[in-house]
Amino acid sequence: SMYLLKLLNGVDFVPLSSKEFTESNVRKLLQTGSIHPLIFDDLARKRFAKDEWETWGKAYWDTNYETGSPHAQIIVTANDRRDSGGPLGRRVREISMHASFDDTDENGEIVEMHLDKQNDLFLYLSKIILDDYNSENPTYSHKDELKIGRLALEKLYAICNRNRPQWFPGISIEKAYDENANQWLDMINKKICTVKTKHDEVIAYFDKNSHPSEIGGYRKLLPTVVAAEQAGTKIRIKNSTRFRNWLNQASVCYPGKIHWRVSRFIGN
Repeated sequence: SMYLLKLLNGVDFVPLSSKEFTESNVRKLLQTGSIHPLIFDDLARKRFAKDEWETWGKAYWDTNYETGSPHAQIIVTANDRRDSGGPLGRRVREISMHASFDDTDENGEIVEMHLDKQNDLFLYLSKIILDDYNSENPTYSHKDELKIGRLALEKLYAICNRNRPQWFPGISIEKAYDENANQWLDMINKKICTVKTKHDEVIAYFDKNSHPSEIGGYRKLLPTVVAAEQAGTKIRIKNSTRFRNWLNQASVCYPGKIHWRVSRFIGN
């Protein structure tokens, strides 16, 4: 978060804390009229609960929004995953990051070096993006909002006469890697759950000794479009076609070997 703020502002900014992530505080910050994003670092698990973020998050983009007035976006970092369903499902973009670094003196010095170093990347990147938005044919994709950012970075690589790195994403992040789909594919592949097709639905069976709350956590990983319902230690998936396609996309980035029965199930 500190490095993100450094790129945005060019100076050291301290991110907002988990304790400040309340409806009253966020609305107060919104009333300042600033378009600067509200960046909260290391949000506690309870901040995502229904008696907290779930109660006022939707209102932030609905009733609190005024056409023509500055409306800052909210960016948070957290160690816990968020429920992708419910009223916030389509209003929140979640990016799962599994990168980790050893806590060594050398790595600490590298972080400090980047924080101390002036980096004007955002100035050039935002200039290209804003010029694109204000052009006669702006880049826009309803299902790939980050496309314009990738194109802007590609232009910067071209200006610098540098090749794009091998890991550079050429497709949307949802298609490149979906952590929830990867976890479900992994559970099926490792037989943590058994999936069976009944009529035009899929039933996922878990160990009968599993706690219902644990199964509920797995259900929350499923996208809303697959229409999943929990019944004890079973999960009933009404839209089997979308469920299989969802797993099929995840198979491209799956790190292990997929059993032939699983490949046949997902239509791979």
